[in-house]
Amino acid sequence: MRIGKWLMLVAVAAVLGGCSTTARMRASGLEKKADKALAARDYETAAEGYSKSIGALAQSSAALKRAYCLHELGRTAQSREALAQAANLSDAGAALLLAAESGATSADVAAAAGRLEGNALATAALGEALAREGDWAGAADAFERATQQAADGSAVSVKLFYNLTVASLKSGGYAKAAEAFSAYETARGATLGSDERHLKAVVLYAAGDREGAGRVWAALDKKSRTAIAAEIGDESAVLAALGE
Repeated sequence: MRIGKWLMLVAVAAVLGGCSTTARMRASGLEKKADKALAARDYETAAEGYSKSIGALAQSSAALKRAYCLHELGRTAQSREALAQAANLSDAGAALLLAAESGATSADVAAAAGRLEGNALATAALGEALAREGDWAGAADAFERATQQAADGSAVSVKLFYNLTVASLKSGGYAKAAEAFSAYETARGATLGSDERHLKAVVLYAAGDREGAGRVWAALDKKSRTAIAAEIGDESAVLAALGE
């Protein structure tokens, strides 16, 4: 798992709460020091640093990152305890999503998500677990429900539309994939990166919009075009359809 995914969710879950300025400053300093160790992939030092930060002031951000470090160190039981601590400090849905991405089964996640009805992150966690197990139709259903639960325009909703696009595409729901990607592009509100344009071309082609796929295709470099053709599975047909 990429560190960035964990840190993005930390930002979603983090809360300061009421505390003294001194305690807050000390905890922040210790957490920033641990962040440097985390960036260097020194998980042992980072985990110890986050523990000290939590000791100064219990915050979900440090608890979530400590859970990640412990997961990377192979200390599964301790990682789960840290996730539970984070859930108590902040959003249980965020902690559940992190648990799903670190290997929790869909059955375990579903049981926990059932107690967090209406929580977008908890529903997204179920989608992550199902996707990891190869149940793309189930994942698409979970991600779609999560998009309905998330606040419009939030960072969480943007990510969910992307996940819904991929899951729908992989489960054969091409029209739904095109609809989800359109929502993702609108919510994102910025120029698409090469990977996103790659996905857009595949989605449009799969949904039958050859003209739209052709426009995206024309703006991509040869390496991306070759990758897309291979992903769709019939390079000659793709090249012919897109005017190559």
